[in-house]
Amino acid sequence: MSWMNILCGLFLFFGGIRTGHMFKSCCSAAVSNNNISIVDSNNSIHSSVESSFPRKDYLFSTNIVNDEQWYARGKNNETIEANYGGKITQLGRYWYWVGTGSKLLNGTEIDIVNIYRSVSLGSNSWEYMTSIYNKTKRNLRNCQINQHPTKKSHHIFCKNRSYFVSVDGILGNFRLLSPNPTPLKGWGFGGTSFFQQGNSIYEVVSRCDKSRGKCEMKSRTLYVYLLNDEWTDYHSTRPLVIRFSWPRRESPFIIKHGEWYFLIASETAGWKQSRTWYRRAKSLQALANSTDTEVVMHPGNTQSIKSMGSQFRFFLEIVPNKWIFVGNRYPEDDKDHWDIRYGAYVMTPLQFVSGVPHVYWKRQFDWDAYNYSSADYDVHYHGGRGHSPPKLQRENDNLQIMR
Repeated sequence: MSWMNILCGLFLFFGGIRTGHMFKSCCSAAVSNNNISIVDSNNSIHSSVESSFPRKDYLFSTNIVNDEQWYARGKNNETIEANYGGKITQLGRYWYWVGTGSKLLNGTEIDIVNIYRSVSLGSNSWEYMTSIYNKTKRNLRNCQINQHPTKKSHHIFCKNRSYFVSVDGILGNFRLLSPNPTPLKGWGFGGTSFFQQGNSIYEVVSRCDKSRGKCEMKSRTLYVYLLNDEWTDYHSTRPLVIRFSWPRRESPFIIKHGEWYFLIASETAGWKQSRTWYRRAKSLQALANSTDTEVVMHPGNTQSIKSMGSQFRFFLEIVPNKWIFVGNRYPEDDKDHWDIRYGAYVMTPLQFVSGVPHVYWKRQFDWDAYNYSSADYDVHYHGGRGHSPPKLQRENDNLQIMR
């Protein structure tokens, strides 16, 4: 390691994050010389690009603006590619958002796992960190990153039992693991998430019967699996925690709030927006016998706007008693129902009222300053193709506002 790398590291550690203008050129040079591209033994290519210095004040913004595209600093400032159920996890001082995509590499389509980070969760505060290119096409989605509490290894978990592990940090070499075959042949993996509790981590997955080639919605079944102590595969002797029929529910996600476990999911609707449901219990096992209840939206759901014009993906507790609802939109997958101008992500305040999750639409809000007990929310607008601000349309030469 050169003296310049050491100097930049010490400077950033001792508070240079906001005021490092004089170090812009040296730190950028030090970082650019450390970009890596690795092909590992499991046919995974890992490349990383650290963002340029100095750090700007917008990277510390806690302001979230919905109904617009979100961009990541670095990697040519492209739009954030974290759709298809990418989750956000806090590791140390940063929040990490993991998403997926695909690209052509030497004429072959491969999966990409993208990692972004933010220190403040503002919608313009995200920085591109690294990508993992997996040469074996596995349709990677629903990814998230967790760090093992004792082994300190970093794990990226995706649907279809695609697990990556790095033992040398987030910018290290992630290796694709090869878990044992799924115990349910003919059953496809639907939306997947992972719930960590201490040293234990659980895979939460909606599955459906695909033995005849197409997912049968009425066969949707919820499974919760316990992973082994190393987080590399299902537990060898007691993997299945719960299983129950859960028709028309997908993208399941588990949180614990107080003494209650909450299992939240979206209603199956293809790429369209849909209602959000939950059930709660005082143990994971008891969720199987709980009752479905609809998450309360403000304004309430209508035929035109459901779940703030999105599909539910997860709840996120930023600091104690400050929660947000996170949903996805799919303008690239269903152009008839979504307008790409209004973005692919929704983040809006969430409050538990007598144990019931209430979500409040805010076109723009500061998650740190917002009063979560105020029940303050904005009105909805509908522009004809999904959620949007008022849309101007010329009709019979008269300018009208479509709502």
